[in-house]
Amino acid sequence: MQKLFASLKPFAPPKPQDLEVILKSIQDQQLMLSVDDRSKAFAILARSDLPHLRAMLNELRILEQDSFERDVGANAKISGRALLGILLARLPGHSLETFYSSSTQDAVRKCETVTRGIRRFLGEIESADSPRDESGCAKLALRPLAWDLAAVTLEWSGTPREYTVTQVDEVDSEAKIFRASVRMSGIPSLVPIHFGWEAGQFRVKLFDKTGRLFALDGPRNAIGRDFEGTWTAKQPRHANAGTPGVEAESDHKLVVSISGSDAVSIGEEFRVARFSATKGGRFACSHTGSMVNEGKQTLTGKLQNGIVSGGAGQTSFTWNQCVACGLCTPAAKLFVLKLHNGRLLLHETDGKNPVVVTEFARGG
Repeated sequence: MQKLFASLKPFAPPKPQDLEVILKSIQDQQLMLSVDDRSKAFAILARSDLPHLRAMLNELRILEQDSFERDVGANAKISGRALLGILLARLPGHSLETFYSSSTQDAVRKCETVTRGIRRFLGEIESADSPRDESGCAKLALRPLAWDLAAVTLEWSGTPREYTVTQVDEVDSEAKIFRASVRMSGIPSLVPIHFGWEAGQFRVKLFDKTGRLFALDGPRNAIGRDFEGTWTAKQPRHANAGTPGVEAESDHKLVVSISGSDAVSIGEEFRVARFSATKGGRFACSHTGSMVNEGKQTLTGKLQNGIVSGGAGQTSFTWNQCVACGLCTPAAKLFVLKLHNGRLLLHETDGKNPVVVTEFARGG
């Protein structure tokens, strides 16, 4: 114990170069990890964030399964899972990429399946390698979630950066929390990163005292003209994933215009066609060999902190046989539009189903 306490450094306000070393270490040792290795990312976080992290994980799990639509005002009804998708879309980059990766979700589902089976047939048993309840299985997603939130906080885009701390301000003297203004290569604005002193070292802070993510208040670099113009997303005819014997093709276009400093109008056009992969084959639900879903809608929103959010205006859809097969693209009620690595990401939901994300490239 004496050796342990002797190894702890006495507290001193951080110097810019000290925090630069920490950021570079986080990048090289944690952020550069592949998706399947990101569960090792716990060491980069302040321990005081763990209660907020666990609470957030619990809320995520609840909302993911919540399909009940609630009135949220302005004659709009939104389910919990749709609202969750829109809220997550406000975060930089691909929202919770590691948390929602197949490796993480498969591990959680496998654990839950085993747990349910044990409890159904055998009741509660004592076992070191079997969780007692399904909530314990969710802990398998805790470290992936921690990695994702750290990546959001550092506005990580997958490319190594240089970090220069230009200023350090104390924001909570009692809790020893500091805010560093960080210049990152490739980002024109300074990014605020919070650090907390724990167990003789500084660690990255994700949450404030109330549990709000610091990243929500960070700057976004996109401005109106970055969004303006025509954007397209095309998929040539291909095997439809998850539906054997079906092929699909799609064409999606957005025309984005800005009026004033923050009013955004988006003209959206799409066409999705599905075909039987077998010559002469027909869909059992529609008794046709193909089905087409196409339409137009107008989205209107506001640009705030580098992200556009809003709802749908006029819609005009042609549904063909997709109604009989339950494959129609519904009109959007809510959307979020943001830029990531030169691409435009559109997050849409009809208010009931989970958010659908489409990635667009600039040009017609």
